[in-house]
Amino acid sequence: MSDVNSSAPSVAALDVRSLLGVLMQMRPMQDALELVDEAEAIDDLDKSRKLRDKVFPYSCTDEEGLALYHVIRSNGLRYGFEVATAFGYSTAFMGLAARENGGEVVTLDCYVEEWKESFNYEPAELGQAIAETTAAVKEGRYPSGLATADQCLAALGLKETVVLTLGISPQHVARAVGALTLDFALIDGGHFGDQPTWDFEAVAPYLANRCAVFFHDNNENPAVERAVAAAEEALGSEAVVFPTRYRLTLVGRGLDPATVDALSALFARAS
Repeated sequence: MSDVNSSAPSVAALDVRSLLGVLMQMRPMQDALELVDEAEAIDDLDKSRKLRDKVFPYSCTDEEGLALYHVIRSNGLRYGFEVATAFGYSTAFMGLAARENGGEVVTLDCYVEEWKESFNYEPAELGQAIAETTAAVKEGRYPSGLATADQCLAALGLKETVVLTLGISPQHVARAVGALTLDFALIDGGHFGDQPTWDFEAVAPYLANRCAVFFHDNNENPAVERAVAAAEEALGSEAVVFPTRYRLTLVGRGLDPATVDALSALFARAS
């Protein structure tokens, strides 16, 4: 039986007031970004955001961000890792939860989607992206995503909680994680080939006995599905696919099932 089970009989009430407070805390970052108006969106909670001066990348939705926050916060998870940062929107939700729990989030990116202005890129282009990004940063020229993340996370009071790192997964994950034991991770890098599986496998050795691993863009994408299956096998747990725009997926080990079940009150697509 899965440690995280949507059919568990015990359901804790969702603290809606607390979640609304999280959205209020996110206001400085929301004001710096542009809400993406897509026909598929049910409401503003169901919309992504992007940099004002860039076409890509897109963020998670606010609904998904609140789900990340709730699972991390309500299970007392402290130390986390993210692939990839983009401009720090999902990072901020996780950072707010980690700060409440007295923890830290390390996030990794080479800003290839911003560099290419596309979700579609060749794995070989990652090396060029990180080389050019690293050289630019050394000269004081930051990618828009990195600059936005740095400024907005500071405005949210998360400078001491979130560590922004440059790198590629899986090559630079060990360097970024260091000596941390991870209570949670978000896998949201390239969604093609074996990249999501490589991302998970790079993180897996650092996972605590009690942990949450999230996957984004699990919309009938074979690459992400294979990574989720790898996580299920490694953690000995069944995935929970949330009914969100991008089918945010959780594979957990040792989590309180009631904290996950409670999220059904948040999801607009659950009805």
